[in-house]
Amino acid sequence: MFRGGERASSAFWKDLTSNASAKLLDGLIVDSDVAEQVRHGFSASSMAVRTLRYSFIELYVLQNTRCKPPDSLYHLRNLGILRRPKYSHRGSGRTFMYKQHANTISTLWTSCRRTIAMGISTRASGRILHYVKTVNLPALNTDFNVNCALLNVRSLNNKAPLIADAIVERNIDLLCLTETWQQPNDYFALNQTLPAGFLYVCQPRLTGRGGGLAVVYRSNLKVRTIPLPPLTSFECLSLLITASRSVLILLIYRPPKMSPVFISELSDMLSSFIPVYSNLLLLGDFNIHVDSESCSFAKSFLDLLNCFDIVQNVNFPTHNKGHVLDIVCSTGITPTNLHGVELFISDHKAVFFNVVLPCFQRGQRNSRQFSFRTTKNISPSVLMDMLSQIDHSDFNSDNANQLVTHYDITLSAIFNELAPLKTRKVSFTQSAPWFTPELRKLKSAGRLLERRWRRTGMMVHALAYKDHVGYYKEELQKAKTLYFSNVIQCSTDNLRGLFQTVNKLICPLNCFPLTPSADLCSKFINFFNLKIDSIYSQFAFTRPILNHQSLSVQFSGSCLSNFSTVNESFVGELIMKSRATTCQLDPIPTQWVKSCLPAICPLITKVINASLTAGLVPPCLKLAAVTPVLKKPGLDPENFANFRPISNLPLLAKVLERTVASQLHEHLESNDLYEVFQSGFRRNHSTETTLLRVVNDLLLAADQGMLNVLILLDLTAAFDTVCHNLLLPRLETLIGISGTALSWFKSYLSDRQQFVSIGGYKSDLCALSRGVPQGSVLGPLLFILYMLPLGNIIRRHGLQFHCFADDVQIYVYSKPSHTCPPAVLSDCLLDVRAWLVENFLSLNGTKTEAILISSPATARKLSNLAFSIPGFVVSSSAQVRNLGVIFDTTLSFEPHIKNVCKTAFFHLKNISRIRPFLSSAAAEIITHAFVTSRLDYCNAVLHGLP
Repeated sequence: MFRGGERASSAFWKDLTSNASAKLLDGLIVDSDVAEQVRHGFSASSMAVRTLRYSFIELYVLQNTRCKPPDSLYHLRNLGILRRPKYSHRGSGRTFMYKQHANTISTLWTSCRRTIAMGISTRASGRILHYVKTVNLPALNTDFNVNCALLNVRSLNNKAPLIADAIVERNIDLLCLTETWQQPNDYFALNQTLPAGFLYVCQPRLTGRGGGLAVVYRSNLKVRTIPLPPLTSFECLSLLITASRSVLILLIYRPPKMSPVFISELSDMLSSFIPVYSNLLLLGDFNIHVDSESCSFAKSFLDLLNCFDIVQNVNFPTHNKGHVLDIVCSTGITPTNLHGVELFISDHKAVFFNVVLPCFQRGQRNSRQFSFRTTKNISPSVLMDMLSQIDHSDFNSDNANQLVTHYDITLSAIFNELAPLKTRKVSFTQSAPWFTPELRKLKSAGRLLERRWRRTGMMVHALAYKDHVGYYKEELQKAKTLYFSNVIQCSTDNLRGLFQTVNKLICPLNCFPLTPSADLCSKFINFFNLKIDSIYSQFAFTRPILNHQSLSVQFSGSCLSNFSTVNESFVGELIMKSRATTCQLDPIPTQWVKSCLPAICPLITKVINASLTAGLVPPCLKLAAVTPVLKKPGLDPENFANFRPISNLPLLAKVLERTVASQLHEHLESNDLYEVFQSGFRRNHSTETTLLRVVNDLLLAADQGMLNVLILLDLTAAFDTVCHNLLLPRLETLIGISGTALSWFKSYLSDRQQFVSIGGYKSDLCALSRGVPQGSVLGPLLFILYMLPLGNIIRRHGLQFHCFADDVQIYVYSKPSHTCPPAVLSDCLLDVRAWLVENFLSLNGTKTEAILISSPATARKLSNLAFSIPGFVVSSSAQVRNLGVIFDTTLSFEPHIKNVCKTAFFHLKNISRIRPFLSSAAAEIITHAFVTSRLDYCNAVLHGLP
């Protein structure tokens, strides 16, 4: 029970009668008379006999109630009469300081103290209920508008700077371009189109001039290409933007010439995509007047869209001569804010629109976490002095594993002291170093002219803006030319920097197309392992039980039982000849090892001699870091089969392998153990020597009127499927390796491990129980020794052959007849395939090719000759690519010469585009690297041609 007359003061009741409190009392006061009196006001004495009843919750609410200040207080504050005092500092005794002197204002006092809100811990223990205010908030919106644009650019070659400027200026997230006029493998204009933080996907027209499609998109978007069936009536680029709600984009360019199959091809393509992708954007330049009601072709096209419930959204002319040619159609997703903008870049307007995509934030900056060391201030002399002061005598020189551990710990500690590892998160913003203050002024003037034209619509203002756009384009190109010419001029003495700059200008983007993560690394390592396991699983059911080992000649010379120890000069020479590349497993960069070689070489020599003497390879030198690299630009990154694993080993492992390889090579040379017709990974042998021998034999047989059958065998993942249980006995029985040397090879092949590394993320370690490491020095040499028995199998059938590593070519010549090829070739190929299966090597039948080669007179007689090999799937081709050289049926090499000329001219054309950036010396280097090298490759096989 709470009695107002005994517990409440007049001030308290004065506060309760304010507007805010009166409303509160409506629900709290039980006695209606009291409530009415409180509304009209009365003295405290008249309340003495009245009683107010409150519940605990009502009192709690009243405790936290604040009264609204009177309106007069706000008026005084707005008039500037009440000014908030400023204090000099916290310890000043709250002395008031004003900027201007003012008359004294009387202070308003009240007898009510402000209620102090206490924490939960200071409240009465009886208050077990706490008022909680709940508000129904809307769900977090993760959908964002993506600014899209469509433009028929009418040749991108001379408009790339303007396109890049428009992307930044108009905040475009996704730009679809038609008629880029891009040639195959021509990326110069597209590279100039990209602002920082953007990527592109392109599809040039393969034949003829014109056409071409490209999409420039912000790197925040996850985009991948979708393969399409062959199309004859139009060009199409298919992209899938992956998110929680994916959107398929079909960018189309249809040439103006009428094609009767256009409607049927478009219908077939849409019928294959619509059931799979519910959200679809169909856009591009269709060269169809969809706004013309009298056009029957347009009516058929719109009827087709209607059948698939696709809506055409553009209702304004997109060409400067009228008519709607560039259209944006959609189903499942609704483009908004469609409007056309005249950019004066081509005779088409740009169509701008917005689409809503989930989980896309334009405002996010592209950021990446970098780990780096500041090595600029490190003096080689200081590093060498620190390394020279280390005493290595306490370590057992016979234990290679301890020496390697000491090597890693010592170098890592010194390098961390001189250049500690730092990690920093760097945000990538749009960067244009060539954008000068003069260009910025021109851009501002262009905005002013554009606004004036938009406001007045007068032709004179439109022409002024158009002229300014042309002038701005010229100045922008001059600024970029000057910038890159200065960069290349400064890189003339640095060939690596020179080629990096040139590749940035004329080569396709070299970026990892997937988002790095630990999960992605695990997926890659699992894929690479499953690929080899699947090949081995095939052999478990098809492997024949044969014994081709008897066909090989047993070794009878002096065995290689021990490796000789080496001196510091030998090791130092190997290190200086090594490339200056650094593996992430190295404790110190390779360039610093070379600069401080006199201080480090003794320890490295101890490691190598300890390993050779004990016949053991330290475990840390058998660990490889694998980096997946796309085999060719433009391949689907979602398909892991399009990636090639590149293994990287530490420098110490490479030096050890080079030491063993040099002694193994001397043993093979002195005992004549190399396969005579194996040119891979051998001194004074190359692809050119291989092709010279093969071409010479084929020409001699053709001059005698013989028919040549050339078979090119292709093996799948040959290096990764080598069986150690077959390789080691082969090294012992065929090569003559025994004792400690054989133990060293057993240790080298056993307990190997690898992991995938992408963008700083790593997968778990994975054991390698088969195969030879491709990134190593010994791996290729061991592979050609593994292939030694194959040559004897082919010789037994009397056929000719030549190998370059895993590329095997078999050829036979006979007199022309209708029984082609001869039966001996079929028998040989069947035996070869059986030996490959027995040795866990997989023959790729889809890439194995055959060609019939003869003189022109003989070829005319055999025009209707049927070619088939019983039990062996291979087809005859008119042209085959053999180690980079195109063979034809008469060895005229006309297709090869045309291809070389075309490629050389293409690169010469690219060099001519960047010629303003290059000095004479730089232009000479680039021309030799891209043009002369292609003209020189295997040009000996062209000797004697008419």
